[in-house]
Amino acid sequence: RKQLQETYGIQSLEESRRRLCELVEQCDGEPIVFLAHNGPSGRGDRRDDIWGCDFRPNEGDFGDPDLEAAIAYARKSGRRVAAVIAGHMHHLLKGGGTRRWSEYDQGTLLLNAARVPRIFGENEGKLHHHVEVEILEGRATCSERLINRKAHET
Repeated sequence: RKQLQETYGIQSLEESRRRLCELVEQCDGEPIVFLAHNGPSGRGDRRDDIWGCDFRPNEGDFGDPDLEAAIAYARKSGRRVAAVIAGHMHHLLKGGGTRRWSEYDQGTLLLNAARVPRIFGENEGKLHHHVEVEILEGRATCSERLINRKAHET
């Protein structure tokens, strides 16, 4: 909160929502891509949902309501939202299992890129987790890319 206030003058979720909507107003013509630390709220309340909470017994939605509001505002104002790319909620779940890391909503790609650890492996080299996002004609797609660093060093 202190950093948001010092850097952007944002002191509340309402101020954040207003600022995000102001930024949406500056987007003309091209599809919008939101890049955020955490994804929007409203994407489910189960531990394995794309931004669900896996570290509380009652699970819950761990998304940000200001981002959800900005996405809704963009759509309502006639702008195309191609993708929402965020992370924060790791793919591997506390207590076991994995979460969904991509899905579509109203033609918008929702992508949680929080694979931890991002670099893993031992004997055959380290694999580096990357996500490729491609936007063609306003539609975003994604694919996971595991790059073997050892294979690329030769």
